Amino acid sequence: MQEFDEIRKRLEGLEAQVTALAEVQGEGRRAADLFAMVDRDVADLNSAFGMQRQLLQALRDDQVGQGHSLSEQGQALDGIIVTLRMIHDTQLKQGRHLAEQGRVLARIDPAD
Repeated sequence: MQEFDEIRKRLEGLEAQVTALAEVQGEGRRAADLFAMVDRDVADLNSAFGMQRQLLQALRDDQVGQGHSLSEQGQALDGIIVTLRMIHDTQLKQGRHLAEQGRVLARIDPAD
């Protein structure tokens, strides 16, 4: 009978080990499922970051182009300013000449 009790104890021990192994296996499956979800999330994030990187690059390219355009416009404005200064100086000279001519005409024709 003692041999039967010993076999029963061994069987109970084995059943406990099998139960513990089944629990560990279930936890392993749950961990594998979680890792798969994390992997999908990381892949989604990588995809989103890739799209953001492309968007930022496109914005950078646009800004570089706008910078070149602004530089060209600045140079054009500099040329316009130079031209306006020349026109201003010419008008001042013409104004002085007209004033001088007015004085000459006033001396010539005292009726004014």
